[in-house]
Amino acid sequence: MEYSKNKSNVRFWVISVAVVIVLLGGLFFWFMGKDTWVTGANIYSGESSSNPVTKEGVTIINSQGEIVSTQGIESSIKVNSIPRIEQETKAREMVIKFNDLDTEIKVNKEALQLDALKEVNLKMEDFDGSMGLNADTISLTGKVSRLEVNGVVLSSDNMQITFKNLNYDYFSTTGIELEQVALFGSKGEVQLSGDKLVYNIGSSDKLTFNQVFGDFTAEKVAGNSFVANFASEGISTSGSLNAVFK
Repeated sequence: MEYSKNKSNVRFWVISVAVVIVLLGGLFFWFMGKDTWVTGANIYSGESSSNPVTKEGVTIINSQGEIVSTQGIESSIKVNSIPRIEQETKAREMVIKFNDLDTEIKVNKEALQLDALKEVNLKMEDFDGSMGLNADTISLTGKVSRLEVNGVVLSSDNMQITFKNLNYDYFSTTGIELEQVALFGSKGEVQLSGDKLVYNIGSSDKLTFNQVFGDFTAEKVAGNSFVANFASEGISTSGSLNAVFK
């Protein structure tokens, strides 16, 4: 009789502890939002990395207008340094503002004549090629469907554009596809899934976005700034990032 009573008490406490664990886990994921989860130092879209679910409101479309993915983690970024990006990419539009007239820009293997200009606003559409970007310069080699210089359309046919280490003041792009974007040595803020999770980044922290699609602006006026809105399929972190759940 006493044994049965003790066994019932044990069973009651086991069930109670299990219920508490489930409730705490549910509260955690409620704070995180239904669309994002965290494991270790990685953040993925969906319920798990091996079994993703559709993320409402995020539809990734490439530069050809094709749907790449309906999954992704929305990220809003504002930091004080420009990341180094060197990779193959596609972009719906690129805009570069600069006054570096010494760097040669070739269009279909012929030098673009910019000597008469003081400042240049170069706009390209449907870029497909390689890009090298850092805090000082930008390099591009690839094809574009349209090219404008200070509002004047040079050609609307597919053409090859090439330049290396152009000293820029401002660079923006929309609809860009990147394998990876890594923020390191930056200070600022990153918001994930709207503003449900906010990271305050320090100079010793690293935040890496994988399989990225979105828009960003790199500007060197009154100090460097990098502002972006991405959808990415995974994010990894290192360092002592200060995360705030909302």
